[in-house]
Amino acid sequence: MKPFKAGLPLAHWLLRISLVLYIVLLFFKDLYPMNFNSLQFYIAAVNCLFAILLLFGGLLSKQNLTVVSGMAITIVFAYLFATNFSGVVSHGTMLYLMPCFLGFYFFTKGN
Repeated sequence: MKPFKAGLPLAHWLLRISLVLYIVLLFFKDLYPMNFNSLQFYIAAVNCLFAILLLFGGLLSKQNLTVVSGMAITIVFAYLFATNFSGVVSHGTMLYLMPCFLGFYFFTKGN
C-alpha cells in the first residue's frame, strides 16, 4: 500500500497546530497571574510566543520564522527536559521531550 502523499500538507499543519495548542495549554497557568520575578513565567512566555510565531511562520512564504521558532522551542524544551530529568524517562519528562522533538522537526524542515 502506498502512502497518502496528498495529505502531507494537512499533516504538517495538524502537527503545527497541535504543538501550538499543547504549548499554550501546558504553560497557560504559569502566565497568569504575571509574576515577573519567576523563571517559570519567562519560560512560559517565551514558549507561548515562539509557538504562536511558529503558527504564523507557516502562513509566510519564507521559512525563517518557522526555523527560528522551531529552534527556540527545541532549546527551551531541551532545557526543561534536562532540568527535570532524574535518571529515568517518566511521564513528567516526556511532557517536555515530545515538544522538543516536534520543535526540532520544524527547525530542520521549515515550512
